[in-house]
Amino acid sequence: PASLRKLGQSAFLKCESLEEIVIPENLKEIERDTFFECKGLKRAVIPDTVDRIQYRAFYNCPQLETISISDRTQRVRDDHGELDIFAFSKLMDNDRCTSCGGRMKGFPFKKCTLCGKDTTPKFLK
Repeated sequence: PASLRKLGQSAFLKCESLEEIVIPENLKEIERDTFFECKGLKRAVIPDTVDRIQYRAFYNCPQLETISISDRTQRVRDDHGELDIFAFSKLMDNDRCTSCGGRMKGFPFKKCTLCGKDTTPKFLK
């Protein structure tokens, strides 16, 4: 419905038949674990209207290959400072610096261990 402003915690928990999600324009927030272990999820489209994505929103979605997120969307860290929105997804495979080819450290906003440059993986651009 048009009045919906956020997707609640664990709203699609272990929804294995979900393959694609297109978030509606009226949504402002995706809470923690919203798509936790949606093992069939391959693609997610998140509009610029989404202001926040909570920790582990797409945790353990091993088929997730494509996601579009605005640069201005805040990614919320856990209590230990970890930013684990996409952990255990195909998106984690992008571990090379786009500038020099060195290894990236951190996820999803990585810093190159070779040249030191902060780079954003292609799937977040």
